[in-house]
Amino acid sequence: MTVDYVALGHVSKFVVPGAYRIESNTFEQGSLEDVAFRNPDGSIVLFVLNGGNLPVAFNVEWQRKYFSSTLQGGAVATFRWRPPRNQRH
Repeated sequence: MTVDYVALGHVSKFVVPGAYRIESNTFEQGSLEDVAFRNPDGSIVLFVLNGGNLPVAFNVEWQRKYFSSTLQGGAVATFRWRPPRNQRH
């Protein structure tokens, strides 16, 4: 299996028809990449890919809330959360 195939599998489980991309970034000289989507129900899906060989620690910030994670080399992760109703737009 390739990283691209695994990435597509992750995204297709959480990003539903009608979703739209709200952000994407590349960090660590290209080894860590992310893309975020907003689903029609208001939920946010963040997909992170570590294209390098070494683990990378990172922080995620959304509307003044934070969490940290570490992604092993060649790994992908999907995070999903639902903002409070008054913050959906």
